[in-house]
Amino acid sequence: MRELRYGRLSRIMFAAASLLFGLSGSALAAGPGCRVINLMPKFWEVVNKTASMPPDQQVRTFRRALVATKPSLYGGAGLGFESDQQLNAAILAALANGRDHQAAIRATTDLLMTHLPSYMARFEATFPDFVATFRSMSCLL
Repeated sequence: MRELRYGRLSRIMFAAASLLFGLSGSALAAGPGCRVINLMPKFWEVVNKTASMPPDQQVRTFRRALVATKPSLYGGAGLGFESDQQLNAAILAALANGRDHQAAIRATTDLLMTHLPSYMARFEATFPDFVATFRSMSCLL
């Protein structure tokens, strides 16, 4: 049980990082110097705002604040969900995990914000001919 819980938490943390950090596709397409976009402040705003709302209102608020502004990143197709029901369940899980694991998610955010730019620079130096083919959508980390 403990192993399953930590495995699930690891997947949640990876999903949170993937969901909440994006790279600008246009910056990648333009060449070196990809920009890290920190999407966490908006996420935390929604987590706090929806804490006492019923589930359907939490989903609507999340969709309005995040999905509508970056549909290629937060929408069902961008995240690989086949139905609105699957996406809605993932939204509720992300909000609940944001509340339940705030310290771990904030630590992961800090770690990524500190180290990701240097990792990206090293990648670009190692693979200078790499050209991103995802110009119109954000790529997930």
